[in-house]
This record gives sequence, structure tokens and C-alpha cells, in this order.
Amino acid sequence: MPCGQSKGDIGLRRTLHRAVPAAAFFLIVASVANAQERSIARGSVFGCQSWDTYKTIVEYAADNDKEAFNRAYANAMISGECTDFKIGEAVYVVDTGLISVKQRRKGDTIGYWTTIQVIYTLLN
Repeated sequence: MPCGQSKGDIGLRRTLHRAVPAAAFFLIVASVANAQERSIARGSVFGCQSWDTYKTIVEYAADNDKEAFNRAYANAMISGECTDFKIGEAVYVVDTGLISVKQRRKGDTIGYWTTIQVIYTLLN
């Protein structure tokens, strides 16, 4: 037994060594179990894999710079960095920000940032 440690200290460490991974597993399972399917609430919604890209394109629109918006939007769509969502399309929330949400399509693994107002919980 290492100097300065009692049998109780070692036993507690072993218990914690087993309990912490188990607790982490249950937290992960609980968060997955609480994931709710949502759907797009309004039309003409786009999202981008990068929050910075999404924010830049939205800022062009807010500045009423149609030429910059159209160019950035088209380039992001062509590159696959951004995508359009259809009204009623099923999505899952991956991450959230203060006014933003990262969502992925049902069956897809890629998430896209958009504003939080564009989704709602499906009522089943």
C-alpha cells in the first residue's frame, strides 16, 4: 500500500473509478433518449455547417447587400457548406446558441446552423 494511503482511500478510488464511467454512460443515454424530432416551421430556410459562414451571409442580407448575399449564398450552396431546408422537414437539434440552433436532417450526420425560430417540436 502506498505511503499515506489507507485501505479506505484505495477502496473509494476503485469505487469512483467504476462509478464515474457508468454515470457518464447514463448521462449520454439520457440525453439521446430526450432528443426530440422537430420540423422546419417556415419556408425558405437555409443553414450552414459553420456558424461564421451562416452569420456572414445573414449579415449581407441585414445590410441589404443583395449582390453580396446572392454571391455568398450561391457559393456556399455549390460547395455544400450550406443547404436549404423545406417546410415540415424532420430535423434533430445537435447544438444550440443564444439565438441559433445547429440541426441535422433525420437520417443525416451533418449539422447546419440556423436561427432558432425556424424549428418547432412535432406534436404527435
